[in-house]
Order: sequence, then structure tokens, then C-alpha cells
Amino acid sequence: MYYWAVASRKVAPDSVAQIIDATQSPVEGELGMDYEFSSDDSAGVRSDALYTFEGWLNNLITRTTLQALGVWDYRQMRLADRRMRIGGRDLLYKLEHGYHGRALNANGPNTHYRNVCVVNVIGPDFVCDPTDPMIEGTPIEKGFAYDREIWDKVVEGPQRENQGRRESRSPGLDGGRGNR
Repeated sequence: MYYWAVASRKVAPDSVAQIIDATQSPVEGELGMDYEFSSDDSAGVRSDALYTFEGWLNNLITRTTLQALGVWDYRQMRLADRRMRIGGRDLLYKLEHGYHGRALNANGPNTHYRNVCVVNVIGPDFVCDPTDPMIEGTPIEKGFAYDREIWDKVVEGPQRENQGRRESRSPGLDGGRGNR
């Protein structure tokens, strides 16, 4: 699922998929972007935050279950863990800043664009409403708040705690005599 280098824009034949507020992903260029941000369907380019969110949910729940059962071996899963963190950070950023995506590219009347977000976003070219009735099953309706809490506590939380422990063990500028 995390094949590509992160990109904030994906050029399609007739338009551009992009972050709505015109910012750039904080993990731009790193390997691990979710597959559905750069894939194909119906003979065309697809870059869609809702498809990405649905795939991410499956990965998040599976990983959380494996961790709860004690079978997620961090040593063996180091590469998958890194890519999943980058892909998750990128997706969450794009959802929080809005994403104008493209899907069902039959180069005709079936091609459609949709703006997916978890907060109201206004950009230079597009706006996004997280409860848009035209989107069947928005991230908010699919439990984004709960999924974000799982991500923060199970995936990102331990990473932050480990970084904090490593930093507190390093001597720092005071030679290790100061505050810890």
C-alpha cells in the first residue's frame, strides 16, 4: 500500500489532484505515500483521498490487532512501520488540509472529482465540507475521530515516547548533568 514517494500534486490528463489549501505535505518526497494517491482506474489516473482513507483503515486496524496480540515484531517490520508512518502522516495531513481528487477516469461522463476533508477547508481553487452529502461515506461518517485516536495512541504515540527516551539519554549541551 505504501509504494510511492509522497507528492502533494498529481497531474491528471485534464486537471490536477492537489491539497486544497495549496500547501505541501510535511513528508513530501519520502517513500511511503498511500497507493490510492497515485493509481489507475478505468484507463486513467486516480488520486483519491477517500479510497486512500478506506485502505488506511484496514491497515490501521490490522496493525493495532497484531500489536494487541503481541505479534507485531518491530525488528522485522521496521521497513513496513516506517512506510506506514509516512503514509499515515501524509494522509492525515491531506485530510486536514483538504484533498481535491480524481476518480473513475473513463475519459467521459464517468470521470468525477471530489473534495475530501475532515475539517472545513477553503483554498484558492476549491473548498471542502467534511460532511458533504454528495460523498457517500465521508471519513467523518466512517469514524475518523476514533481512527485518529488509535493512530495517535498505538502508532505515533510509542514512536514519540521512544524518541523522547533517546533524547533524554543523550548528554546534550550540559554534558548530561542538567535536567532530565
